[in-house]
Amino acid sequence: MLVHRHVGNVDFAVDPSQPVGICLKKIEDSNLRFANVNAFIDWILAGARIPATLDWELLSVCNFKCRFCYMVGHTPNTIFSSERAFELIDEFVDAGVVQVILTGGECLLHPNFTAIYEKLRLAGIIVSVYTNLEKLTAQHIEIFKRYPPYMIEISIYGHDEDSYERVTGRRAFKQVLENIEILRTYGFNLLCKTPITTLTHNSIEWIYNWCKTRNLGYFGSPSIQNGLDGDNLSHFALKGEDYYSAEKFRLQLVKNLIRPTNVKNREPSRVFNCGVGKVGAYINYDANLSPCSDIRNQLFNLMKLSFADAWQQLVNHIQPQESLVISGCNPNCSARSICKMCPAVALRDEQGNYRVNPAYCERQIALAKVLSISS
Repeated sequence: MLVHRHVGNVDFAVDPSQPVGICLKKIEDSNLRFANVNAFIDWILAGARIPATLDWELLSVCNFKCRFCYMVGHTPNTIFSSERAFELIDEFVDAGVVQVILTGGECLLHPNFTAIYEKLRLAGIIVSVYTNLEKLTAQHIEIFKRYPPYMIEISIYGHDEDSYERVTGRRAFKQVLENIEILRTYGFNLLCKTPITTLTHNSIEWIYNWCKTRNLGYFGSPSIQNGLDGDNLSHFALKGEDYYSAEKFRLQLVKNLIRPTNVKNREPSRVFNCGVGKVGAYINYDANLSPCSDIRNQLFNLMKLSFADAWQQLVNHIQPQESLVISGCNPNCSARSICKMCPAVALRDEQGNYRVNPAYCERQIALAKVLSISS
């Protein structure tokens, strides 16, 4: 079964029985090869503003209560309306959405997860799933076998039951690893990952080695976000040498993974010089479209607006800001190659002007010095 799509100026078809399954219709395009879905999206958009990639929080509810989580315990327990979700999928197709990343909370807990997932796949949309995997069921496995995901990214939080309980509040270590092994037997594309925090950093070596012996991709990052209610969670962030060591480890993991972004050669001093408002956006658990997971104060309500209207309003909001610069950004900064300065990190005044965040800059410059010394 092929699902026919038209995005930008390109006609193609998607076979939902394959993780990607893209078939180009024009004979002159049939010999083209793409490293991954993002490369394909770059090609079909050719600079057009089309929401080809969406991250979608299906709920804010989770079976875990990770103490450093920015969502659980910091938001109302909210489940995305199934009725609106099904409507949105039809609107996604019309708008040119190519891939959707389902997340949460714990997305597998959504009461209609399998129906939402199936509708996305049968609409010719490529789907990835972010999960802690404790609540994997036979129903989930069957729908994944029928319509394989592009990627399943699995968070691992410890190296035994005690470390898992300390982080998540649940003794789920054995269950999660057993579920990973089940998915491995079916050949799904899996990526394991861990937030590297004061609670997890002693488990990282064990988790990394466990994944390596099974030829599983692995990623870890020491980044910590404050709670969505403003609660300060920085006490879970690594400090000093522990942080620098974790960042060096993260950068090495990035080299081992093929994770290109849709927008190349990003200039850190420019505002929204990323894929936001160009190739994608973020759908929050409360049905608001926002630029990304880190910027939730610029919202467009999908319960009141069509997806097309919400996307256009987001573009209209972001596009004028793209001519702005983040003041104070040093073009000769030693941390330029690793800088992730953007509107989510920068400070903004009442007039809407952006300036660099000195604390962030100080930390990145110190990290650049450590990397330079070690290289």
